[in-house]
Amino acid sequence: MSTINSNNVLMVDLSALTADDLQSLDIEIALLAVNMNRVTQLDGQLRTQMEGVQAKNDQMALLTTLQNNLNAVMNGLPSNMTDTTPLGSNLDNQVGLEETVNDSMQAAQVQLFKNSDGEYRIGLLSNGDPYDGGINSNVTKGELDLALNDIQSMLTNLSNTQQTDMLTLQSTTNKRNEAYDTMTNFLKKSQDSKSGIISNMRS
Repeated sequence: MSTINSNNVLMVDLSALTADDLQSLDIEIALLAVNMNRVTQLDGQLRTQMEGVQAKNDQMALLTTLQNNLNAVMNGLPSNMTDTTPLGSNLDNQVGLEETVNDSMQAAQVQLFKNSDGEYRIGLLSNGDPYDGGINSNVTKGELDLALNDIQSMLTNLSNTQQTDMLTLQSTTNKRNEAYDTMTNFLKKSQDSKSGIISNMRS
């Protein structure tokens, strides 16, 4: 696609060129167009991958906050409390902590649910699912411990996938830099060649 700018100079939008367009172009312009499109595509991939990595960083931070809050509840329970004993008044006595835990649970997009065995476990909310609540006085010490294990498993899985994501991000970054260097070198060589021709014409 080409346009005329305010100085009556023909401008070519290289990013909008198709394969058929390339056949009608000067080879240097065609090569430049291919390189520019490559850089643009890799820039888009990098942006998407970075957003994905940041989203996992945010999720890990929220889960860590939730983990710390649940540990605070656990640390406030009597040492002789059995795993089958409901939190009951022991949770009520930890003023404000139930609300803090449930706020952090909602922020992390997880909630307690009863599994097929009737136990409370931690699970991720799917997109659009309503938040139905977190810990309460009916949750047992053992279920609270299971919830902490569930959160640790989530954190471990996120950490493992994040390592893979970072390797992919580094690979894409390298490809983008290589494509950018290729385009820059091509432009420099093209400019040097044209400067040499002009210099020869003047001499």
